[in-house]
Amino acid sequence: MNRLLSILTISAITCQFSVFAAKTQQDIGFTYENIQLFNTTSPSTGSLETNQNWLGLDYQYELERSYISGKMDISTELDVASRHFDASLSEGYISYTGVAGDKYILGRKVIDWNSSEQFWQLEHLNGQRSFDLMDDKQEGVLGLMIDNPSGSFRSQFFISYFYVPTLTPHLDIEDGKVVTKSGWYKLPPNRANTDFGTYDLYFDVERPNSRDVFLHKSMGVRLSYAFSNGISLSGYSLYKPEPRLRINAAVNYVENRTAYVNAGAAVNHHFISGGEVKYTVNDDVTTHLGATFVDPTARLAGDFDSLTAKLSTEQQEFSNRYIKIDPKYESEIYGYAAINFNRPIYSLSLQGLKYFTEHIQGSDEVYSETTKWDTAVGVSGSYALTERIITSAQLRYDLVRKDNLLKGNIMYNPFSTLLFGFSLETLKAPSEESYWSPYRAQDTVTSYIKYRF
Repeated sequence: MNRLLSILTISAITCQFSVFAAKTQQDIGFTYENIQLFNTTSPSTGSLETNQNWLGLDYQYELERSYISGKMDISTELDVASRHFDASLSEGYISYTGVAGDKYILGRKVIDWNSSEQFWQLEHLNGQRSFDLMDDKQEGVLGLMIDNPSGSFRSQFFISYFYVPTLTPHLDIEDGKVVTKSGWYKLPPNRANTDFGTYDLYFDVERPNSRDVFLHKSMGVRLSYAFSNGISLSGYSLYKPEPRLRINAAVNYVENRTAYVNAGAAVNHHFISGGEVKYTVNDDVTTHLGATFVDPTARLAGDFDSLTAKLSTEQQEFSNRYIKIDPKYESEIYGYAAINFNRPIYSLSLQGLKYFTEHIQGSDEVYSETTKWDTAVGVSGSYALTERIITSAQLRYDLVRKDNLLKGNIMYNPFSTLLFGFSLETLKAPSEESYWSPYRAQDTVTSYIKYRF
C-alpha cells in the first residue's frame, strides 16, 4: 500500500484544502529542460539548435463543491535562447451535476469518444499540444456538453459557436519565407519544380479577422449502452472545425524565376463518425475495438468557405498554368483496437491501427497531409522500479511504411516536491511518403528538473 501511495504522489503532487465546504486541488510546477539533438537538423524543418534550454510553467486546478465542479489545465514553455514562448490550454471548464446524475459542462474539454486517438496522435476529435514531436497531450474543444445517463443507456451532446485552434506551433512570414521557432515543425517548400522549370517561392500572407477565426459552429452526439457482463457499445457523430488552421495559396505572378504566392488561413470543418465496443474483463484488464470515418469536405451553412484566400479568376487561372498550391481534402477510414493492463506497480497497453483509405499526396503538413499511419502496432507502459523511481516507454511501429517511433522516460522523486527526469526520443522513417519522414534527423535526449508546490 505504501508503494502505491508513493506512485500516486509522483504522478500528481497536489495541495488540498477546504474553503467554504469546497474541495480543491491545485498543482503548480516549474520545469527546466536541456535538450540535446543526436543528428543534424533536417532541411525541411525550422532551424534547430543542437543544445536547447527551456523553462516551463504548468498549472492545474480542480474544484468540487456540492453540484458544481471545474478544472483548469494550462502549460507554458520558454526557449531561453530565442525567447520563443509556447502556451497551451488543454482544458478549462465548469460543470453542474443535477440530482438525477445529468451533467452540463461549459468550457474547453477533451472529448473521450475515441479511446485510441491520444496514443496514435490522430488529432481528429481533439487537438495536440505539440510542444515537441511526440507530445501526445490533448487540447479539448470549446462549447457546451450535456451528459445524460439513464440506467444502462447514456446520451451525450456537444454544441458550440466558438472555435479555438491548436495554439502551437506558430508560423510567420519573414522576407517572403514561412518561418517558425517551433523548430521540429515541417515547413512548406521554398521552391517549386514545374514543367516550366524551378521557381523560388515568395510568400505574402493575408491575415484573417479574429472574428472569422473564432466564430464557428460545432455539434455532435454520442449514444452508448452498457451491458451487465462488462460489454458496452457506443456510436457518435460530430461536425466541427479541424483542430489546426489550413493554408490556401495561389500564385499572383511570376518574375525572374520567382513565384509570388498569396496565402490565407482557412478554417476547415470536418464530419467525424465512429463506434466502439469495450469489454471490461476485470478491475485490471480492459479492451476496446473501434472504427472511425472522417470527411474533411463536410459543409453546413457555408462553413467550408469561411476563410479561403480571396483570389480573382485571372489569378486562379494563372496559378493553374504555372504553379498551383492547393490543400487536398481526402476522407479517412480506419479501425483500431487495444488491450490495457493496469496494476499498482505497472501498466501496459497493446495497440493496433489499420487505415482503409490511401493517401499518396506526400507529407506536406501546411497545404495537405498524408495520414500519420498506414498499418501500425504499438505498446506503451510504465513500471515502478522503487517507490521513488518510475520508468515508462512508448513504441509505435508502422508495418507498411516501416516508421519506428520510440520514447522512453525515467523519473526520480527524491523529495515530495522535487523530480528529476531523463527521456529519449528516436525516430526512423525511411519512406519519403511517410508523414514522419521530415523528422528523421531529430532524435533527442532530454534532461529535466521539476519543482512542484
